Amino acid sequence: MRYNLQLGGNILQAIDRISLILEYLATHPSGATLSDIAEQIGLAQSVVHRFLHALKKHSYVRQDSMTKKYILSIKLFSLGAQVIKNNDIRRIARPHMECLCKKTKSFVFLCLFEQNIVVCIDTVQTDANVSFFVKIGSAMPINSSAAAQSIIAFLTPKEMERIVNAEQLLPFTQKTLVEKEALLKRLETIRSEGFATCDEELEPGVIGISAPIRNYDDAIVGSITILKSKITEAVSQNFAEELKQTARLISADLGNSTKN
Repeated sequence: MRYNLQLGGNILQAIDRISLILEYLATHPSGATLSDIAEQIGLAQSVVHRFLHALKKHSYVRQDSMTKKYILSIKLFSLGAQVIKNNDIRRIARPHMECLCKKTKSFVFLCLFEQNIVVCIDTVQTDANVSFFVKIGSAMPINSSAAAQSIIAFLTPKEMERIVNAEQLLPFTQKTLVEKEALLKRLETIRSEGFATCDEELEPGVIGISAPIRNYDDAIVGSITILKSKITEAVSQNFAEELKQTARLISADLGNSTKN
């Protein structure tokens, strides 16, 4: 495919105007007339018509022959689907994980949430001699891992209860939560604070801090977690803030626009 685009002084203005047209049509699935579009975005009909003609030519917009309304075509969906397909969370998250690892000098791992299972898909560590229980492919138990709890806590209450009720809450250490009511209460706290902490609940002497990762439509798709030997409460809070910021950056790279 050849692209013959002459970058004149008005190219950015043209892109802005095309964006306004596409975004307006996206909110009007049944279509909109030329006059409606021009009035709503504040441009002359002749200008809007010129851009609509170009969009029709490239099959991004179609016009209903009866109503004369302009409607977005399936081609835009196709482009969006390709972007989503190419957005491999592991590839996107890796540089952020490495940065977090250097800042906190901690073991960092990435989990994916799929079919009600939380699984580790990547790890980064500063010291090859330090070994933790988490390996790529490890499934995270919901009652003892921050990685799983930071995901489950942000599901709908109905989904959260269904997953908790279906899980066998096995003890891994003396601190592991094995009562469903206690776990549900913990998940409520995590939801309000924005991150999860598990202190020696899966492995003695190890604290895990985790934050959820969201995709383009604000759905929880995974979590990023740091593991550390016992640390002070102040250090834990600092790490939590670094972790939440890293989760926000990964989410943004996945197309999420949520500011919190």
